[in-house]
Amino acid sequence: VGEGPHWYNSLKDDYIAFWNMVDWLSISIALTVIIFFARVASSSATTHRSFEKLIRADLDNIPRPEYLPLVETFYADFEASITQERNFRMVMCTYPMMVMLRLF
Repeated sequence: VGEGPHWYNSLKDDYIAFWNMVDWLSISIALTVIIFFARVASSSATTHRSFEKLIRADLDNIPRPEYLPLVETFYADFEASITQERNFRMVMCTYPMMVMLRLF
């Protein structure tokens, strides 16, 4: 009954070996890339909506005191969008390294 290989040896050999960990890491980085892409897309959509409001207000010739908060909101959204894009690029830099590591 207690003679054969134990379950934890199978777990170690089949799922926690070095190359399997590389595979799990590449999967987790791929999921992270997808999440960061969704964040970039959401932030870009928010910036786009802010820009549409800004253009609409410009066409309606609203007074400067009402226009200024729209400009500030647009630039805040734009800055957030750029930050999300920079973070996405940083995550994207790690993914090719994981793919290359899987080739060995």
